Amino acid sequence: MLKKGFVALLFAVVNIGFAGAIEPTNIKRDTDRAMSLIEHRRFAEARHALTNLRSRVPLDDEVLVRHIDFELALCAAELRDNEAEKIMLAFLRRY
Repeated sequence: MLKKGFVALLFAVVNIGFAGAIEPTNIKRDTDRAMSLIEHRRFAEARHALTNLRSRVPLDDEVLVRHIDFELALCAAELRDNEAEKIMLAFLRRY
């Protein structure tokens, strides 16, 4: 009985690992979703999506990284974040 439980647990862990490896991250799709959220003025959700996306985008994709950083600054301004001015100035210095 214990052996069956161990095998079932091992099978579940392997399936979870393969599911993560098989499902590719679709950066283009997620970027489009974040832009759609901004277009619909859903800035809090857009900021969350962009933050998640920013952590997955390769740093050598400078154009996309710059675009995401700008949109994050926009979200901060639209949400009247206390750090909005600081975020925008950091963006201007960086780019």
